[in-house]
Amino acid sequence: MVRNDLAVCLLIGAVSVWAQARYAGGTGRIDDPYQIADAEDLRQVAENQADWSKAFLLVADIDWAHDPDGSFMPIGIDEYGRRFAGVFDGNGHTIRGLTLVTDSDSRVGLFAAVTGTVKNLRLVDAVVDAPGTDWVGALVGSLRYGTLKNCTVEGGRVSGRNNVGGLVGWSDHGNLYHCSATCDVFGQNEVGGLLGDGEVTKLVGCFATGDVMATGDDVGGLMGSNYGGLLSACHAHGAVVGRFYTGGLVGGNYLGFIGDAYAVGAVQGEERVGGLVGDNAPWGVIVNAFAVGRVTGVRHVGGLVGTNNNPCRGATPYGTIVDCYWDVQTSGLATMCGDEQRDCDDSRGRTTAELQRRETYRNWDFTSTWAISEKQTYPYFRTQLTGDLNNDDRVDLCDLSVLAGQWLKGLGDDLDP
Repeated sequence: MVRNDLAVCLLIGAVSVWAQARYAGGTGRIDDPYQIADAEDLRQVAENQADWSKAFLLVADIDWAHDPDGSFMPIGIDEYGRRFAGVFDGNGHTIRGLTLVTDSDSRVGLFAAVTGTVKNLRLVDAVVDAPGTDWVGALVGSLRYGTLKNCTVEGGRVSGRNNVGGLVGWSDHGNLYHCSATCDVFGQNEVGGLLGDGEVTKLVGCFATGDVMATGDDVGGLMGSNYGGLLSACHAHGAVVGRFYTGGLVGGNYLGFIGDAYAVGAVQGEERVGGLVGDNAPWGVIVNAFAVGRVTGVRHVGGLVGTNNNPCRGATPYGTIVDCYWDVQTSGLATMCGDEQRDCDDSRGRTTAELQRRETYRNWDFTSTWAISEKQTYPYFRTQLTGDLNNDDRVDLCDLSVLAGQWLKGLGDDLDP
């Protein structure tokens, strides 16, 4: 009996040592997460499906250029039981130079499928090349009832087919808090700078600055399509090119809510093209938002919204637009929407100078949400960097150029007789 007990103890000890040896430390519990220290540890996460419900902590930066293997299989396979359902805490660390090249049918990213939580993680110079694949993002391919917090994709590029985003390809009942992407994004349909397609998904404090280029429909600087989701305190800066339902922030806002948001990039499409949203119906709602990018298209083209109603005969599901503005000078358009529609108030168009004055935005919250540098910038969020005069979420020589231009303009105004 003693020998049997000893054998059991040795076996348990051996299994425990083997489990810990797979990573740099930890046991996978929330209070003692597995530690990820290098590319090989990250590969082991992808290879050990039994651990996808455990907790992980990144304890060092990972540079894929220094990895002799270079290959990587995404973590998680699909959302039907074979997905990452645990917690991955990037701990403020960076994964640099990740390259994913595949002809897979669907779900490509550092995490192919997530129903758990990924947070505090930076991806830098990631390259995702999957032109024949749906649900493609640098960080997550598909997010289903999962959460992303403080995650960023900086530089690089992402290319896929449908449901393609700089950070996430597709989301169903997902939550994204303070996430961003600065990479360029390429695809066909439902393509966005941050998220390709979101269904009943919440985005709070998120932004994208990369260019978005697509050959199909539902294309946006931040999000391709928003089905019944909520966007709050979000913005987009990149140029957007699509076909139908193309917007500077969101391509199609279908039963979705957008509150406190803006877009500054140029927008180009064919039909239902808007500086902020391409199509805001059925029942889309936009409150306290503005757009300043140049907008060009063929049919149903508006400074703020392409269309705000359902064009089908007999249908009446209009969208709602409240306290929103667009720049009539920079957009090149004097109309809010692509044609005469309910809640499309052309008198809300403003000049650049008017949009750089706080008094223009009478019902906006400039105490806790918005800020403005009077006569120098458009409104920006209080969480943005001080000195970020061109609202691209960084302070650099471009901001100095904006400041110099405003100073010279003010000097000229003072010298006018």
